[in-house]
Order: sequence, then structure tokens, then C-alpha cells
Amino acid sequence: PIMLQIIGSGVGSIKRTNQSVFPPPDRTGWDSEEDMDGGLDIFWGITPTLTLNATINPDFAQIEADPDQLNLNGEELFLAERRPFFRENSAIFLVPDGEHPFYSRRIFDIDQGLRLTGQAFGQDIAALVVNGEDGGGEDDLFGVFRTQSALTEDCILSTWLIAKHNMDDLENFTNSHGEYYDRVDDDTNFLAGVDASYRPGNWLFNMHLYH
Repeated sequence: PIMLQIIGSGVGSIKRTNQSVFPPPDRTGWDSEEDMDGGLDIFWGITPTLTLNATINPDFAQIEADPDQLNLNGEELFLAERRPFFRENSAIFLVPDGEHPFYSRRIFDIDQGLRLTGQAFGQDIAALVVNGEDGGGEDDLFGVFRTQSALTEDCILSTWLIAKHNMDDLENFTNSHGEYYDRVDDDTNFLAGVDASYRPGNWLFNMHLYH
């Protein structure tokens, strides 16, 4: 059978305001504002070991809130991922000793997303492309590619490729005084890395190399 699941969601609101309560006093009647929003999630089992997830404007309304944490050192708190789109087969995005090259909670307000996880060509693979906002409210395109393979029974080798592209316009401009400015901002950031894990007996050795 075809392993396919499609889930739709919709949220709507209607706000009616009595205009007579606002100045000037001759305003009468009711003012209506409507807001409709819909989303779509698709889960496709391409093979028994490879799954494709696609989402458009996902609905995260049923996700429970994060527990309160007190931060006294000023460092960024690590919050566990609770959104279903990121949690599906998420173990491949984790590093055994707690390193987090990719932290999905920095992605807000997802517009579209595509995710491929599973096993292919004798190794675990994961690919992720998401269009959404970052913590600063800028529209960004996030991309992650991760592989993990067992060289021997005790040795595991993983590779990373992470990219973030700013979708907002970063064009050259001239101000009102006629002064020309050349935007030199780098609108794309890359991270490439390798993780190696070796476990002989009760010992565990990890190596991380990121650029």
C-alpha cells in the first residue's frame, strides 16, 4: 500500500466592533474584520526506511508550552523541540555528547518546510529545507544535510552541512542626500562539519570538526 497521510488545518476569526463607542459620536453600526488561515501537512513513506514530510503553514496550536526556566548567566537556554515537523526522526540531528550545530528552535513562524529522513545507500540521512523567520524577525531560508554511517561496530562517522540564507532584500541604495551605499552584508552563512565517535569497551571518544 501507499504510505501517505495528509492532514489539513484551518483557523478563522471574526471580530465585530460597535462603532458608536468611538469618537466622533456620529459613527454608528458595526465594523467586521475576518481573518482566515489554513495549513497542510503531508507524510509520505517513499520506502519502508525513508520518509518525506512536507508542511505549509503548520498548525502548532496544540503544542504544550515550554516549562519556565530561570537564566542567571546570560547564555542561551536550550529548549527541547516540541513541534511535530521537527521531532519526526529527529535523533539523527543530535550529537551524542550534547553538541548542537543545528538548533531548530531558532526557526520561527514557518511558511513552508520539506524534510527527508531515513536510511539510504547504507547510511542514515536527513535533509531539511525550511522557509521561516529567525529570532530577529527576518525572513530566512534554512537548509540542513546530515549523514551518519557506521564504519565499524564501534566507530560512527557523521557529516554536516548547514546553510542560512537571508531572503530579505539587501540591495545597494542611495539616501536622501545622494550618498551611495554599497551593501556588503553576507546574506548567506554556511557551516560544514564532521563528527566521529569511537567506543572501545567502556570508553567513548568523540571528535568534532566544524568550519
